[in-house]
Amino acid sequence: MKIIDAHVNLMNSPIFDEEAKNSGGVNDPEILSENYAANDVESVVVMGTGDWGLNGKRKYGCPMIPDLKYREILEKKGIRVSYCLGVKSSELLNMEYSQQKVCWDMFEREIQNRQCAGVKLYPGYESVYAYDTIHRPIFELLAKYNLPAVVHTGDIRRGKGILKYAHPLTVDELAADFPRVKFVISHCGSPWICDAVEVAVKNPNVSIDLSGLAKGNFTTDWFLNKYEDFVSYFKMWMTYLGDYNKLIFGTDWPVVSIESYIALIKKLVPDAAYDDVFYNNALRVFNLI
Repeated sequence: MKIIDAHVNLMNSPIFDEEAKNSGGVNDPEILSENYAANDVESVVVMGTGDWGLNGKRKYGCPMIPDLKYREILEKKGIRVSYCLGVKSSELLNMEYSQQKVCWDMFEREIQNRQCAGVKLYPGYESVYAYDTIHRPIFELLAKYNLPAVVHTGDIRRGKGILKYAHPLTVDELAADFPRVKFVISHCGSPWICDAVEVAVKNPNVSIDLSGLAKGNFTTDWFLNKYEDFVSYFKMWMTYLGDYNKLIFGTDWPVVSIESYIALIKKLVPDAAYDDVFYNNALRVFNLI
């Protein structure tokens, strides 16, 4: 079975090194590519994080772009790499209009890159709601180029973040205001899974990615036993959703073992939905053709 990992974080940083270690891996693109090949992952969508940007280092306000070195190594090993441009919302808010205009031009130039698969917003980590008007030019660009916006929702790992900005209900307003833009609720809104599902049920332009529901390195049986109530709750809301074309597989690497996470998601969705959840839905939403 072919797999697309539609939510990956690639960056040379001590934080990512530690997360990879905790998940039983190494934050090294050579080793990661071997791991992907062993688990039939042929393509990844990398989220733009950190200070990497145009021409190597990110200028104030310009898109965050994954580390070029990591992308090149993965591609040499046969893993197809696409990426979402990261948005530093707080910087945009502090710009004068002339600076913002330069930034929007940068976004448009990079969106036209064949490897660009969309844009990633980080509400919660950024104290700016996804529906803030500062993002409107980005959504207009995404509508123009038929690319999606991935919106961080749910839990945040840094204590200085503010959870209220990351609630999945905020995506409802976006989806209604921009019906031509595809939105992806990342991490299934966990722990607000029911809210994320309702937003996806109501809005035809909203999908959910299944990344970040677990972390570390574990056996499937251990997880199913330890988190039995969570598994039942998750399956109940997937039944309510009733449409597996709305679900997109992603790992949120390096926070979880790729092998462990693939095995877990296989237990959380029905066999008949594997091809769509693990491959076809990401291919369609991110235009990975």
